Amino acid sequence: MMLRVSVRTDQHPELALDAKITAGTRMGRLTIVKNDKLKVFRCKEADILFAGLGQDHHVAFSINRAEFETYYYQARDSEGFIFHSNP
Repeated sequence: MMLRVSVRTDQHPELALDAKITAGTRMGRLTIVKNDKLKVFRCKEADILFAGLGQDHHVAFSINRAEFETYYYQARDSEGFIFHSNP
């Protein structure tokens, strides 16, 4: 299930960015683990914040003003920047 959300980074908590989050799982070493996908939509601010990120660079996001959680950068597409909670 995909939800539209507002996200903020711990580096720029005053800047709200539009995103969508999709709950997911993946196979860990011995069991299934949570692995949510967060896509921050492209905009001028997001392009500046995330343009230089390398694979698995971690960013702490607050989703809908909840506590900050770490997500790991995976890729960029025409729509936005893709992060996973447990790659």
